[in-house]
Amino acid sequence: MSSRLLFRSTLLLPAVGLWFGLVVVAADVRAERGPAVTQHDVQAILLRHCTVCHGRHHQEGGLSLLDRDSLLKGGKSGPAIILKKGTLAEQSAALRAARARLDTAEKLLQGRIPELVSRLKKQFPTGKPEPASSGLIAHFPLDGPAAQLVKNSRSKNDAVFHGPGALRTTAGQNSQDEAVKTGALFLDGTGQHLDAGQVADFRSNQPFTCSAWIKPADKVGAIITRINEPNDFRGIDFTNNRGLVEVHLVDKWPTNAIKVAPETVRITDRQWHHVLFSYDGSGKASGVKIYIDGVQARLKIFFDTLTGDFRTPEPWRIGRRKSSAFYEGSIDEVRIYRRVLTDAEVMLLAVDNEQLKRALKVIEKEKAERTEAEKQALLQYFTDRDKNISRRKQELQHLRARPEDSLVLRKIRSGQMPPKANLLNTGTRPLKARDVARLEQWIKAGAPEVELPAETAGTTDDPLVDDDDRGYWAFQAPGHIPVPRSPDSSIANPIDAFVANRLEEAGLTFSPTAEPATLARRAFFDLHGLPPTPAQMQQFLDDDHPGAFGRLVDRLLASPRYGERWGRHWLDAVGYADSFGGKLEADHMRPYAWRYRDYVIRAFNSDRPYDRFLVEQLAGDELVDYENAKKISQEIYENLVATGFMRMAPDSTSEREVAFISDRLDVIADQLDVFSTVVLGLTVKCARCHDHKYDPIPQRDYYRLAAIFKGAFDENDWLKPVGGTEKQYKFGIRRLNIVTDEDKTENDRLNVEINNVQHKVNVEAERLRKAVPGKEKTLARDKLIAHLLKSNKTFKAFAEPLLKQVKELESQRPPAQSIQALWDRGTPSPTYILIRGDHDNPGHPVSPGVPAVLSNPREPFVIRPPWKGATQTGRRLALARWVVQPDHPLTSRVMVNRIWQHHFGRGLVASVGNFGQTGTDPTHPKLLDWLAREFVARGWSIKAMHRLMMLSDTYRQVSSAVDPDGGPSESQRRDPLNEWFSRMPLKRMEAELVRDTALWVADRLNDTPFGPPDPVNVRKDGLVTAKSVRGGWRRSVYLRQRRKEFPTFLSTFDLPSMTPNCIQRTESTVALQALFLMNNATIDQLAGSFAERVEKEAGTEIELQVRRAHLVAFSRGPADEELEAGRSALELLRRHWIDHLATESKAGRPNKGAPAERRALASYCHALLNSAAFLYID
Repeated sequence: MSSRLLFRSTLLLPAVGLWFGLVVVAADVRAERGPAVTQHDVQAILLRHCTVCHGRHHQEGGLSLLDRDSLLKGGKSGPAIILKKGTLAEQSAALRAARARLDTAEKLLQGRIPELVSRLKKQFPTGKPEPASSGLIAHFPLDGPAAQLVKNSRSKNDAVFHGPGALRTTAGQNSQDEAVKTGALFLDGTGQHLDAGQVADFRSNQPFTCSAWIKPADKVGAIITRINEPNDFRGIDFTNNRGLVEVHLVDKWPTNAIKVAPETVRITDRQWHHVLFSYDGSGKASGVKIYIDGVQARLKIFFDTLTGDFRTPEPWRIGRRKSSAFYEGSIDEVRIYRRVLTDAEVMLLAVDNEQLKRALKVIEKEKAERTEAEKQALLQYFTDRDKNISRRKQELQHLRARPEDSLVLRKIRSGQMPPKANLLNTGTRPLKARDVARLEQWIKAGAPEVELPAETAGTTDDPLVDDDDRGYWAFQAPGHIPVPRSPDSSIANPIDAFVANRLEEAGLTFSPTAEPATLARRAFFDLHGLPPTPAQMQQFLDDDHPGAFGRLVDRLLASPRYGERWGRHWLDAVGYADSFGGKLEADHMRPYAWRYRDYVIRAFNSDRPYDRFLVEQLAGDELVDYENAKKISQEIYENLVATGFMRMAPDSTSEREVAFISDRLDVIADQLDVFSTVVLGLTVKCARCHDHKYDPIPQRDYYRLAAIFKGAFDENDWLKPVGGTEKQYKFGIRRLNIVTDEDKTENDRLNVEINNVQHKVNVEAERLRKAVPGKEKTLARDKLIAHLLKSNKTFKAFAEPLLKQVKELESQRPPAQSIQALWDRGTPSPTYILIRGDHDNPGHPVSPGVPAVLSNPREPFVIRPPWKGATQTGRRLALARWVVQPDHPLTSRVMVNRIWQHHFGRGLVASVGNFGQTGTDPTHPKLLDWLAREFVARGWSIKAMHRLMMLSDTYRQVSSAVDPDGGPSESQRRDPLNEWFSRMPLKRMEAELVRDTALWVADRLNDTPFGPPDPVNVRKDGLVTAKSVRGGWRRSVYLRQRRKEFPTFLSTFDLPSMTPNCIQRTESTVALQALFLMNNATIDQLAGSFAERVEKEAGTEIELQVRRAHLVAFSRGPADEELEAGRSALELLRRHWIDHLATESKAGRPNKGAPAERRALASYCHALLNSAAFLYID
């Protein structure tokens, strides 16, 4: 323990007492200066419980609860809080004035009655308020008894009910008596629906409108659809997604589709709403309108990529898609028009027409003939629709009310806010009595505002971090260290000069240089994770010119195998997995995580500068305005994929049971842990609940760092997956769907080809139309073609090959470029220090920022929008640029230490993810600083650091710690832990290397790169094995990595669990590993393939087989004693198998497998795969 750490520990108890005193004083000062509850306290309460429905993206009833001004403004029902201002006399005067304003408004209305009556007569000259009938091609009133419910009032094309279960009716939307059960259709959510057949046929260039009255349950339910799933989802889809009314117009999902939904307006479950959408035939999302209860909603556009046609032979369905989105609830008055309705026509469909009908009957009479009751009814009709009177009534009601009767308090007390029935869906919990009392106290006090600036850090007078804290070696910028001078002129590599200097201090020297074959095998495994082929080994051994090893390193770095090996190291660090993990056993798959894996591999292969690599991963979405880009280039696409780095933490919040604020904060904490350990080498997560016990990281700085990511990770505004059963919709909101330039070009090319081929079929079908008898002449073209294929052999012979060609071309369309990405969504909710980490106990607000101990007080952390007019906050981009400053204390140090660890077995700082006080001090601090600065000087090139390290004498030492006489070497005695790098370590292969090398020696390794992960088989007994791909298996980096379902081969050899990540792998030596290699069926199969390879390359002569097997398995020929032992063993094995097969044959069990010689060789190869020489790297 360092003296500094000891000092912190010994002062802990006195500090606690002092801190307690400070808390008391602070509380007293606060009591003197201002109210106990402020707008900040109230804002924190409402953020936790109410902003799902009344927040930044959605304001139910037009009400926002984000701040004090929003509460005072209120929504459709008036102000959310009632404040009493002034003295009692002043309040009485305000009441009288409001009453007078209402009287004036009512008198004004009475004077306008003749004008309003005249206007109503002109609007309805027939005296009947009937909805528009022009262009109405299908109308299902869904009224009356069950037998009449399916009737279509516009044609004979009635609907057909499909179960399960019997058709049921319920009260309609305009029913005054809920006991009347014949006014609407009720569907129970089990798949019941109406099949409306081909009542309407629209193409993407034709306008139309669909509408209905609905009273839905809180689930995903299709209202009106005509969609072909699960193939390409082509068609029209009008669906209620848990209150969000969505429209899909699809040619092929999601690359050729429109998807829109209201930005803020939601419908309430178990209540009647009129919903309508229209489409103008433009092929654009802007041509879609959605109306909720007669009011046009502002739309959010999810996809606007429709270039094809959404026409489909599927029937219209009311209450479900083809195989999903089963509607539960009531549906009434379904209408389909072949035109776009006007706003007035929409309103007429959505209003209660009974009151209007009564008003029209009154105005049919002359004024003198109207009874007093009729006059009052007419006045009431106009009064109810007069906005001025409505506003004055609300004003008067508001002035009469008491603060404790405020709308927000009434809704909370009644259980309507947050809605009890929707708590699980929204990840919300009811308000505690303590919070309700604080809210009421604040309102009664007049909703006081108190200036409480967010805490900042990094100033010269920061009370929590001082210069002594900043003086710790890891928090100082790397020094400019000169390379030590060495009397040994043979030392040319600066690394060797630093290492030799420490060795000399310890009374040691370098160990001898390893044999060339040993060096080559070491280099191949370090950079490729695979052994050299015999030809590659011979090429290196034949190169006797100076610099041969350097040329070998260059060849290895230029190979695509390099990115697969070193990409795996990075994927460990970031916690890569193909599943979400989290708190549930389900462990759902992360369907597009592999794109990030491929990005990492490509980045390493291209030697992407590490500073750029980090910036892309932390803020790739803020590097370019991708939302408004005319084209999505490969660079933009990769920048977005890169942000998958910040989506790798375990996250089960797609499941409602674990999607509450506390669960979201756990996800954020894990992601911050990944960032801080990988990039900064600090355990920042320790400061979530209290100041870090050992490092100068106050709790304030944890939440300031969290605030940086809040533009994307806002626990109060959490993105939820779209509901539904199919995976194409399930994760729709939480991913980006991108159409790259390449994809668009390919789609355009295919569209031209498809249209040309389809045109030939269409022309021939139209030519034959005249010959079609009767009603078939008027068939739509798709139906006409289907009819001709069945009835006309000549047309069938002509059209079938062409239609097959169309299908083949369709199958060539690029797959959807869906990305598990992180993107900034604009200004987030405020961030508070959570006292003891409890989200129900928020403290002081904080501003986004970096740990004060790493900041320069003279250069404050500055956040700017990434470009002019950007909606993004620019917070993560500011962090990324701060992290990659050339003189940053940690970034370059942490990365060169990680590279060193993978080459030399341990880091210069052994605690690779912890450079803080509880980590280990560097063994070679000057070398670490020199490497950090050299890394930056060489353009942050990781490949340059490989060359520098691998061409050093330090790297080329032998790994032996034994003297020729068999005793411990001088290196082993003086440097038992190899802290001074007096030799190279003997390293056991990592899990992936064991598997990949076994596949490689067996000649069963498929080197196809990239793409979705390879599947696995999961047996009931828990054994998890990889499925063969085209006669072999791909590298382990491409194998499906599920957090709770590891491939048994890999888990046996210490594949790490990503909880949330793995900075440094551990290594175990247990009997299970040897048993696995001896008894596993896959190993036995690979041993057989290994034998086939040896026999193919060496023939059947025993000595040649032994030599070849050793060369393939160990990258070297056998020593004399190994050769002799191998020959004897193989001869013995041959005799055994010959005798065994002869015995089996005599017993009537003839050999149906490999001959005895092959079986003997397979047994010998199996033994080699079990040997230490195979598993360990010198």
